[in-house]
Amino acid sequence: MQNYEYLIKPNVTKINSNKAYIPYFSFGDHFHRSVNQVKPYTVEMSVYVENDLVRPENLFQTFQSCRGCDGIDAVYYERRLGMGITAKMYAENLLRGGKVMANSSYYKYVRAKIDNAYPIGVHLADFLILNLLQRGYAPLHCAAISSKDTGMLIVGPPDSGKSLTTILALRQGFSYLSEDVTFVDENNVYANPYTSTFVHNNKSRNLRDILFGVLPFTSYFFESPRTSMQDLVKNLEIDEKAEVKKIFILDQAKGESAQRLSASEALRRILIINRNEFSWYKNPIVLAYSYFNSSLDLRKLMQIEEHIINSLIEKADCFLIKSSNPKNYINMIQDILRK
Repeated sequence: MQNYEYLIKPNVTKINSNKAYIPYFSFGDHFHRSVNQVKPYTVEMSVYVENDLVRPENLFQTFQSCRGCDGIDAVYYERRLGMGITAKMYAENLLRGGKVMANSSYYKYVRAKIDNAYPIGVHLADFLILNLLQRGYAPLHCAAISSKDTGMLIVGPPDSGKSLTTILALRQGFSYLSEDVTFVDENNVYANPYTSTFVHNNKSRNLRDILFGVLPFTSYFFESPRTSMQDLVKNLEIDEKAEVKKIFILDQAKGESAQRLSASEALRRILIINRNEFSWYKNPIVLAYSYFNSSLDLRKLMQIEEHIINSLIEKADCFLIKSSNPKNYINMIQDILRK
């Protein structure tokens, strides 16, 4: 059986799997062939798809579609999807790396958030965030680039131009860290080069949209193409981490302006963007697990997230960049850096 892996460097996260594609894993849904590197990672997880799962007998308490038991570090999910199809998932040791297992029906058919049924990639991302927050790392919905030892975050609401700005920056000689989801601690940003939201602008997206218009839900079952920034930018330089010194928040608006932001205003905007993007604090399986295990305190983890982001912001220069044309963001950022 071939093994695959997903890495956040340097030595932050390693996820092992028996699948090369984990749909809706927002940190990078295409895994890479495992090279069996023997070195410690801060968080090591696994996600495996099996033909079928059986609920452990010791998990007999219920919480919606989940089963657990007070003090037992595991949770089991089962839901009938109709036509004789049942989605099943089991997770254990969620605060110590974690092991996630799903049956083939869950993997094949749960490709959108419907009620309390989330795609397996969404669960995996949420479980990973729990582990990283406990260890002093926070996810940000932003891109990240670097130049001359200066790490820069490019933040903005969905479809505000982060990916385009990143591509244009890389073509001008900046180094690459991430394009859509970034991990930070109180000082640094870490490489997560596997996301590729820019593929939604290519022909494969157009094909999915056409089929979706004819056959509802068809687009959910398309595997997104394996792409990378190397496909768009030649001679791409990738950094493993950088100290964050600049934060640029993009805002589509009439006219053009660039202004400094206070730390409190930057924190307010970034937390709202994060809450819109991530679901770990409201994930139904995470909620069920925390119900049975007091060791998982979601309120405390939200406080940790805010502390990490606030500490990072207070040490950086923050700017609000406004333009009606996303292509102009990079020129405005360059002007700020030159000054």
